[in-house]
Amino acid sequence: MAEESWIGTCVHCTKLLASVPLPVLLAAISATLLGSFVLFYVVLYLVAPEPRKPLPEEKRYRTLSEDGAITKPEQLPCWQDALDRQKRPGRIFDHAHMEKAELFMSLVVPAYNEEDRLAGMLEEAVNYLERMYGTTGTSSTSDKKAGNAVRQRKAANGHANGHATTTAAPNGKVPPGKGWEIIIVSDGSKDKTEEVAFAFARDHQLSLHPKGYSGPWTPTPHEGVHIPPGTIRVVTLAENRGKGGAVTHGMRHVRGQYVVFADADGASKFDDLGKLVTACQDIEDSDGRGVAVGSRAHMVGSEAVVKRSKLRNFLMHSFHLILWLMTPPKTATIKDTQCGFKLFSRASLPYIIPYMHSEGWIFDVEMLMLAEFSDIPVAEVPVGWREVKGSKLNVIRDSIGAISIDFDMLETIAFTSKPGQIGTRRPRNTVPKQSGFFRLPPELRLKIYEYALAVPNEYTDRPLIVVNDRGNTFTSRGQFRALSMCPSWVGQDGTARSLLSVNRQIHDEAEDFLYSRNTLFFLNSFDLSRLGAFLDTLSATARSRIRSVGFEICFFVHSQTGVPKRTLKEYERAGRLLMEKLPQWSGVFFYLDPRFYYPSASVGGRELSARGVLYLATVFGAMRKDLHFFPLPSIHRHVMDEAQRLLRRGSRSAQGRPSL
Repeated sequence: MAEESWIGTCVHCTKLLASVPLPVLLAAISATLLGSFVLFYVVLYLVAPEPRKPLPEEKRYRTLSEDGAITKPEQLPCWQDALDRQKRPGRIFDHAHMEKAELFMSLVVPAYNEEDRLAGMLEEAVNYLERMYGTTGTSSTSDKKAGNAVRQRKAANGHANGHATTTAAPNGKVPPGKGWEIIIVSDGSKDKTEEVAFAFARDHQLSLHPKGYSGPWTPTPHEGVHIPPGTIRVVTLAENRGKGGAVTHGMRHVRGQYVVFADADGASKFDDLGKLVTACQDIEDSDGRGVAVGSRAHMVGSEAVVKRSKLRNFLMHSFHLILWLMTPPKTATIKDTQCGFKLFSRASLPYIIPYMHSEGWIFDVEMLMLAEFSDIPVAEVPVGWREVKGSKLNVIRDSIGAISIDFDMLETIAFTSKPGQIGTRRPRNTVPKQSGFFRLPPELRLKIYEYALAVPNEYTDRPLIVVNDRGNTFTSRGQFRALSMCPSWVGQDGTARSLLSVNRQIHDEAEDFLYSRNTLFFLNSFDLSRLGAFLDTLSATARSRIRSVGFEICFFVHSQTGVPKRTLKEYERAGRLLMEKLPQWSGVFFYLDPRFYYPSASVGGRELSARGVLYLATVFGAMRKDLHFFPLPSIHRHVMDEAQRLLRRGSRSAQGRPSL
């Protein structure tokens, strides 16, 4: 019966359609298709990404001077800004309007929390770049080991990357085919990425025989190469933009005739850069435009790929299928679009970089599509590649995020016109819609943070970030636990962690609240010799927010529990370290554990405790810090007055300080 009913419905619908005049039916179909297209276009326009404009401080760089000191931020050259200044209505810009190259090769390295992997990658890159493109090097030296490529130079002449040598041209310019630079774009890194970059540059700049670093392709380090001042530039992005945003930002400020970007992990074999250069030069058009793409497609059957998880390989093949279905013909034929090793001629940059929208990991595809729309030749070149531990890719999270690649690629197709008119995307004047939460008064938002992030502690009513050290051995930030906030664990029930992960603005506001309002409180179990290492695990933003620090105090060893006590000298050393690491530190809180502070049966213990309080008050008072002891029995209130008298007399000598 159900089948007959369904057939009857179909017959009835067919009769109704047959009764509709053909012109009306065609008009209805056309209107439906047109409406669907308009709706799709509007949705695409709304969800497509719009990169933020770079901040003024992000257009500056730091490098090392001749004496190895870090320079003050200097203005980066920007060929794109120069083009923008020349804009006129109806005028289209191309490579002919670009500033001329100052050197041969520019390397852009996007780096986000890469302190552990960056040095090895830089070692391999510097060895190759100096061997092939250094102003005293020649290609005939390519068969020598990079560790023996030590060269001496005169002082930099201020041109190009500072490669001033006896082989420079008489006019002081870098010889053709020579000169190189590295631009490291720290993409909102929270670790020591920038410090590692400067340390690497200092080692290789000041020493004629610098130590080498091991990398993915050089497990046994050789002697490094000497590099001139200013060769390595570090650009700091205030906020994390993503790999695509970091690469695009760096490529706006390159000075090379050719530009290559490479991942900071060193997975791609940097010595294969010569293959990319040769391939790019072979395919360049009459305007000098060309792109060479490093490819791992030849490794599909290799052990490195076969041993990967089935889920990861499935996602890889699914991604390739999506690209084949959705990208233009030439881009679809590229077997490996995601290898982080791509070379661009300088003449091709104005057709690609100014029109980039995607800042995530899919940005490579957008670059290739823009190149295809501008008829820029693209070559795919097999390169060496190795799996490197520490990948930032999360298979589950980034697979879910991959849903957005459809909109990214469709947006590129929809808003990029044909060659000759490229870059005529409709400008967006709309401001992204702001969450209603951020329209609340700041005072109310702070109250919400206070309620959501508050975690009670067993010591005092004062809000604390309680930190201990399991086993008194520092190995990683995971060793430390905080009740209110910690780099690796937030809140016992996960509420604080969930709040911090909502979005960047909430994270920054909540982080600011936690560090500025709470006391960073170290239990007696925390090994103070590890204090500096612990503070270094915190972000620079966090360290700049901390105003109050506290310590649990035990002045003697408990006869039953055997709780260890610290020496008073340890507290003094900790105070000096806090002065160095925490620029806004203004107060110190001492929790005097009643079990280990005031033994009622021991007169000697009471005297020991009193002398300890006097010592701490004198030392930290001399540092001009606000002091709070809790709970301080009334019998010892006079100790604080005595410490004040010592400070007023300016007694800083050993005789003026009580000791144990």
